[in-house]
Amino acid sequence: MILQKFQDNVISRGEMAFMLFGGKYSHAVLKKAKAGDFRVHEDYGGSVHEYMASKNEIDFAEHLISICDQFP
Repeated sequence: MILQKFQDNVISRGEMAFMLFGGKYSHAVLKKAKAGDFRVHEDYGGSVHEYMASKNEIDFAEHLISICDQFP
């Protein structure tokens, strides 16, 4: 389960998703909601686009995963 505060920028900008394997960044996508909706999933009319992550975003994602790996 994931609980998170609703982010208004998901409607205007989209939601970034980062894929990491073995703790290392692979690629990212930008998921966008259809007009008038907030749900980015394709089942609800959302679309998936290529996203070129910045070095800072990649470093941050890899750092978060390294922290999570410390817990069993």
